[in-house]
Formats: sequence, structure tokens, C-alpha cells
Amino acid sequence: MPRPTHARSKLSAIVCAISFAVAVSASAKDDETRTCKTTFGGQVVCGNLTIGITLEQYEAGLKKRAEEIRGEEAEKRVQLQKLVEMTERATSAEKDSLRSQIATVEVEKRALEAESKGVAERLTNLQASYDGLVQKLAEANAALEAFAPLISTEAFAQAQAMLSRGDVLGAERKFVEIADTVRKIREKADVVEARAISEAGKLAEERIDWRAANAHYARAARLQPSNWQYAQRAGNLAVRMGDYAIAASFSEATLSLVSLEFGPDTQETATALNNLALTYALLARYMEAEPLYRRAIDIGEKTLGKDDPAVAARYNNLASLLRVQGKYDQAEPLYRRAIEINERALGKDHPDVATGYNNLGGLREDQGKYDQAEPLFRRAIEIDERALGKDHPDLAIRYNNLALLMHKQGKHDQAEPLYRRAIDIGEKTVGKDHPDVAKGYNNLASLLRVQGKYDQAEPLYRRAIEINERALGKDHPDVAKGYNNLAILLQDQDKHDQAEPLYRRAIEIGEKTLGTDHPDLAVWYHNLAGLLQDQGKYDQAEPLYRRAMEIFETKLGLDHPNTVASRRSYDGLQELKKQNPGNPVR
Repeated sequence: MPRPTHARSKLSAIVCAISFAVAVSASAKDDETRTCKTTFGGQVVCGNLTIGITLEQYEAGLKKRAEEIRGEEAEKRVQLQKLVEMTERATSAEKDSLRSQIATVEVEKRALEAESKGVAERLTNLQASYDGLVQKLAEANAALEAFAPLISTEAFAQAQAMLSRGDVLGAERKFVEIADTVRKIREKADVVEARAISEAGKLAEERIDWRAANAHYARAARLQPSNWQYAQRAGNLAVRMGDYAIAASFSEATLSLVSLEFGPDTQETATALNNLALTYALLARYMEAEPLYRRAIDIGEKTLGKDDPAVAARYNNLASLLRVQGKYDQAEPLYRRAIEINERALGKDHPDVATGYNNLGGLREDQGKYDQAEPLFRRAIEIDERALGKDHPDLAIRYNNLALLMHKQGKHDQAEPLYRRAIDIGEKTVGKDHPDVAKGYNNLASLLRVQGKYDQAEPLYRRAIEINERALGKDHPDVAKGYNNLAILLQDQDKHDQAEPLYRRAIEIGEKTLGTDHPDLAVWYHNLAGLLQDQGKYDQAEPLYRRAMEIFETKLGLDHPNTVASRRSYDGLQELKKQNPGNPVR
């Protein structure tokens, strides 16, 4: 796919009721155990904390709590009885609400029953439960000391005083207050951290380290998920890194955030629509991408005007989407319009103009108009080398495309160094697992194959397939192309039993993602037909050749090299059938 522009499953169930004893183990680090001792005067001292609550006071507190619980239980019984009586007299519409209220009260009643049981157990084991209280107060004090740098001196003193006098409820509330304070501090820290790491991402992007920038932007987006700018940058860099599923997730979040903040018809929303469409297109989700592009263009034309470079970028992206679907007549005017706008607004030597030349060159190549494609590719390279430098990832794409054109014309000596240069740049800038690098591996493998260097070509094909399956998904058209190319290699070595399932898998993917009349699908029909012909299965090969010819003639025209080649293959099959009327299997 051409490089678009960013503007970016009947058994009875036996259920066993199991009682679990929940044990909480306090580590010496997090909940430090303090050695406590009782002084001559009866006071309990744990480290630097003097426990002010005595055993007698603790017992009295438990008994008071038992009375409180009994009172609450009585209230719940009365409340429950009233709700039951109301339900008996209620209409059908009212009963659902009353039943929900009854369920809530029953849950609260069961909780009170459990609390009552807990108080009774503590009274039964009074000394042990008192010792437990003292230990917990000591642990809380140890934790409080650890919190000291984060809270005020006043808050520290208040909490410690509550712990000392055994004011458990007061201390509980104070710890909640401390937790809320720390949360606010953390929230502020997250804001600062996110901004700092986002700025680091910008700097990494400036020095063309996409991997570092990608990691920085993703971190910022995780820290501040409601910040649309962080999500947008993370999505854009994920596209550059070939993490298209991740990019789609960030882009979906961006669109939601931007639409909410700015409204549905603003330029910010148009940009988010464009970038989400781009990720969908890269994932071969073409039906989802097109309306997003068209909506982005509509907003842009209304808010910016029809001659704005941002609108040109969306024309280019829609054109690329149409081109990958074989809709060349619809794509060309959009490409030309984008170039026209950018040349006038940005100048003839701008990288966005180079993108337009590159994509129009790719369209001409798809149409078999190689003589028209080459100067467009070379012009794009010339602009980008001057504007971006010779090691920019966009140059890798340009070199790869020109190499492919040379390859198709049999100019192998010119193609190979271009392929290798593209791979070298891609591996350095976006990494060895990027789909753009996979294109380079695939294309170099094809060049090596036609030169008979099968042992060098096969690992490159397999590596390209591996990258694309992981990055794009197993049903992506680029994966299908990899299967097709590997099948050709195996067929060239007479490994027909290995090649056939690969051709059929490529066709299965293509029919699912590209439709039944795409030129790439016609190539795979044609290649499978050739394999079947080589095996003497003429009756199976013939309809595939005919279907391939039909698609080529309709989509590419009568004079396209693929149309001519498919017609020649079909005629050759007819001649073989005349020579072998029994159609023997060889």
C-alpha cells in the first residue's frame, strides 16, 4: 500500500461451597511488627508509640459496638418488613424497584449479622483480640512515620495522637485523608511526568529515533488517558513503528476525546478522523476507512478551504485507499489535486509534494505505465534527499518503490542496491519488525528468486510473512502477497504440494479483504492456474485463467502487461489441451 500522509462453546454443574481462611501476612517492610511491652503503670508501649487504650476500655468499646449493631439490625428488620408489605400491594411496574430495595436491605442485614458475630468472637477471646488491636495500632504508626515526608506536621501529630489513645475510627478517617492527599500529589506528579515524557518524545522524534519516541508518547498517553494530544502523538508514532492495531486504539481514543472537547465539525475532529481512517486502511479495514476520510475532507473543505495542505493530505490518503482497492480511475484525480495544492501552498520541493509524486508513480506502475512512473519516483527521491536527508524512513519507501519498478523491467542490477539501501534505512530507523521493512525483504527475495538464488530468497520471504502476520494480522493483503510469493518460489523448485495451499490461502485472504475483482486477486488466480497446469490439471486451471483475464481487462485494460501475460497463459493452456486431449496428469 502506498505511504499515506499524516495530517496523521450438556453437563450438570456441581458447585461445592468452600470456606476459605484468609490469612494476611504482614511483611517486615510494609507492615513492620513492633515489639510491645507493658510498663509498671499498665501502659503499653510499642516503639515510640504509647497505647492509651486499656483492656477494660477496649472491652467496653466492643460491648458498645455490639449494642449499636443490634440497634441497626432491628432497624433493618423493620425496614425489610415494610418493603415486603409494600410489594404485596404494589403494581407490576413498582415491584421490580421494591424487590431491588429488598435485596439491598438483605445484603446490609447480612453484613450486620457478620459484624455481630465478629464482635462476639472478640469478646470471647478478649486478651488476644486486644493484643491484635495494639499490634495494628503499632503497624499503623510505623506506616504513618513512612508517610511523614508527604503530609503536614499537623496531620502527622493528629493521626499519631488518635493512634495513641486508641481512637480507631478517628485514625481510620485520618488515614483516608492522608491517602486522598497523596492521591492528589500523585495526580499532579502524573501530569508533570506525562508532559516531561511527551517532550522527550518530541526530541526523540526530532533526532529520528522512532522507537524511543513511540515509547515516550505511549507512556504519556497511559499517564494521562484523557489528554487527546498525547493519544494523538502515540497513535501517529505507532503508525510509523508499524504497530497498527495499537495505533488504531490510540486513534479511536483521540477521536472520542477530540469530538467531546471541540465538537463534531471542527478541524481537530477532522484530523482525528483522517488519522483513524489511516490506521484502518493499514489494517485493510477499507470499508470502515473510506467514510472517515470523506468526512474529514468535507470538514476540512468547509473550515480550511479546498486549497489547504491539510485537505490535500486527505485527498492523498483517500486516493491511496482507492488505489489499493484497484479503483485507479477514482484515485488519479485525487492524487493530482493533492500535488497541485501542495506545490502552490508549500513549494515544489516540499516533502508532501514528494509524497504526491511517489504515490502517483505507484499508481502509474500499477497500471503498467512504467515509463511514466520512473520520473515521478526519481523526483520524489530528489526532493526527500534534499529536504529530509538520505537516512530518513520516507527515503526507504522511495528507494523500495523505484527498485520495484526497475525489477519489473528486468533491470536487476539497478534494483538490488536500491532494495538493500531501503532495507538498511528501515532497519536503522523503524526496526527490523516493521511492515515497511517486510516489504523490502519481500521484494529483495523476489529479485533473488528470479536470479535462481532460492536459498537466499526463501528466508527473506518467510521473515516478511512473519513480520506482517504479527503486525498486520493473518488476514491482511500483505500477508497474502507473502504467501503468493513464497508459493512461486516453491513452484519454481517443483515443490507443488507445498505451493498449492499457499496460493489458495492467498486467494482466501484476498477474496475476504479485497473483494472478488481486485487485480492482486487476479494475479493469485493466474498463479494457481499455472501451478495446476504444471500438474496437468487443465480443467481446474482454465476457469482460473479466464477469471484472471476478466479482472485484468476490466481493471487494468487490454494492454497492461498482466492482461497480456494472462491472455498468453490462457492461449498456452488451450494449445496444451489440443496436444493432450485426454488431459493426462503429469
